[in-house]
Amino acid sequence: MSRMQAPAKPSAMSRALARDRLGVPAVLFFVLADVAPLTLAAGVIPSAYATTGLTGIPAAFLVIAVILGLFAAGYVAMTRHITNAGAFYAFVARGLGRPAGVAAALVALLAYTFLQVGLYGAFGPNAQAEAAAHLHLHAAWWVWALAAWALVTVLRLARVDITGKVLGVLLSAEVIVIVAEASWGLIRPAGGHLSFSALSPSVLGSAGFGTFGVLAVVAVLGFVGFEQAPVLAEEARNPRRTIPVATYCALGVIAVVYAGASWAMAAHAGTAHVVAAAGAEGPGLLFGMGGGLAVPGCPGAVPDLAVRRRAGLPQLRMALHLRPGPRGCPAGRARPHRS
Repeated sequence: MSRMQAPAKPSAMSRALARDRLGVPAVLFFVLADVAPLTLAAGVIPSAYATTGLTGIPAAFLVIAVILGLFAAGYVAMTRHITNAGAFYAFVARGLGRPAGVAAALVALLAYTFLQVGLYGAFGPNAQAEAAAHLHLHAAWWVWALAAWALVTVLRLARVDITGKVLGVLLSAEVIVIVAEASWGLIRPAGGHLSFSALSPSVLGSAGFGTFGVLAVVAVLGFVGFEQAPVLAEEARNPRRTIPVATYCALGVIAVVYAGASWAMAAHAGTAHVVAAAGAEGPGLLFGMGGGLAVPGCPGAVPDLAVRRRAGLPQLRMALHLRPGPRGCPAGRARPHRS
């Protein structure tokens, strides 16, 4: 007589990644975290102005957003038929076969592994400098890097919706800084006149077709990661609705924030002078627009001080999003238990 076996107890990872955990806001936070808005606004946009010598960066973001919106229509349509944490691996494997899918997955795994190591390496020295300057805490850079790794590890074992809330707080801080700095830059344009020329698509081809190609590369860098919503399809509530809505919302938020930030930089420095200012100031082109806005109740503080590029908030937030785990494994993973 055979003995009946008790059902296996769900693992900690299965409970953390249980289905029906995430709504549209949580998925949106995960997607935008992968995009790294503050890193791009403070780093890539000034570098784009300085290296290209062109003023059409804001228009490039808007044009690329429209193009990616057309791509997203077919992309999210595929997610209704393929629900898999592997995302692009699953799509490539279904369309081109398993060897091509595994190759795509290994490239992504290698790239994200190096990225995660680099993020901890960037966070450590930045946190060390900020802690010494503002908290009078002195520790080696690797201590701060290990502390960030420990925090990410703990949150990795938490429920995915809890991690989404943490990402939401960190991401909101980044976006608030960008919006505040950009708003102040638009309020105080160079010469007292707000120019809209940088938003005109006509500037993209003003210096030839090659110029459009350069601007397209810069703009595409800003949208890398917006396609990540299908990765969370298995944990999303009503994925047939949640994933498309989160994808389109992410695309819209990215376009508005980046185009607005780059436009504000051109307006504040002056369209004719933004290229030179970007080369001279670098990330200061973004943070200098606020002019040291005071935080209510905090004498002498400035709003961007707590989340400046040197504080490592983008690095910590991205490392949290890129936490190690079985997600997207080429071999696939079992669907998590419901809870």
